Amino acid sequence: MTDDSEAFDANLPEDAAEALSLVAAALYDAALDPALWRPAMQLATRFTLGSASAIYEWSIEGTSRGFIHDDGRLAPAFKSLYFQHYARIDPVLVEQRAVAIDEPFSVGDMLDLQRYRRSRFFRAWSQPDGIVDVLAAPIERTASSAVLFGVVRRLADGPADEPMRQRMRVVSPHIRRAMVIGGLRAASAAHTTDLRATLDGLEAGVFLADAEGRLLHANTAGAQMLAEGAAMRSRNGRLAPPDEAAAGMLSEALAAARDGRTPSGDQGKAIAITGRDGTRFAAHLLPLGLSRQAGVESAAAAIFIHRAALSTPVAPELVARAYGLTPAERRVLSHIVEAGSVGQAAERLRLSETTVKTHLHRIFSKTGTGRQSELVKLLAGFAGPLAR
Repeated sequence: MTDDSEAFDANLPEDAAEALSLVAAALYDAALDPALWRPAMQLATRFTLGSASAIYEWSIEGTSRGFIHDDGRLAPAFKSLYFQHYARIDPVLVEQRAVAIDEPFSVGDMLDLQRYRRSRFFRAWSQPDGIVDVLAAPIERTASSAVLFGVVRRLADGPADEPMRQRMRVVSPHIRRAMVIGGLRAASAAHTTDLRATLDGLEAGVFLADAEGRLLHANTAGAQMLAEGAAMRSRNGRLAPPDEAAAGMLSEALAAARDGRTPSGDQGKAIAITGRDGTRFAAHLLPLGLSRQAGVESAAAAIFIHRAALSTPVAPELVARAYGLTPAERRVLSHIVEAGSVGQAAERLRLSETTVKTHLHRIFSKTGTGRQSELVKLLAGFAGPLAR
């Protein structure tokens, strides 16, 4: 555990109604100034008669934001372990889908306690930190994820009791409203659905992230990349390329996106990533300028990742459309880049070298290029995030 007892032991008045008023005021202040979330959470912990509290997100896909806000009473390494290894086997999280928003539930409400205490999750994560119970309340839910406010009880506190439940019921709606005011779900459901449908149609992995690198959304290809872990991983809800150089450049680029500046040397917008197996990937970062808009927290950047290779089925087609190439010229363009020479392209196409050269000169004329190397650069510009 961390030692922040002086701030944590903030004086609360004995009268519960007045105490609730102070907690609610602190939460709404935090909604407008994210730096105030920790002291607000400390007050919420005291009010709910627990020893630690957190707001956290769980998702079926495993691409959640992890711990969104907490009171500092759970050690960083302990929190990291939860979402890296144990969230997927937490038996309570699956059951929370049957619980109403703002309604508190404990481990004992969902599971047989004796069986739970024999589980791997309890023995590996809860027991080492002296956690005997967690009282949680869902404050936001979709078909595949949920955001919960949870309060930990340790050995000295005993299991969750009725006074704790009563206090959870009255404070949970304030936490939910503060989250809404803070804008952590800024986009409307309809816009979010439309955006996700569009992003899922891309072959490149697409990640929407805030300025701290917290993952807000991954498209279908991006989720697959996270599952494989070759080009990008998620560590406690934050995007993490596998090599340190790329991770540093990504951090710089996201900070630049937040501040509205250009990364030094313009390195942050195009990032080379070397996967764990040596595979090369190219990442392109697009600042969105939405990290703080009208007091709303949102995505600071969109990150597109694809393998560092020309996509011959698509890029030549896009060039052909842009420059008015004929079908024959389009085929020559594809093969001349793949083969590397007129002779090899002619052999693949079963044409004479003279015919291939004629088509090639017409391609040079239409595209404003004069050499094959310039054609390769032109194709590379059309081979970024590709439509399926």
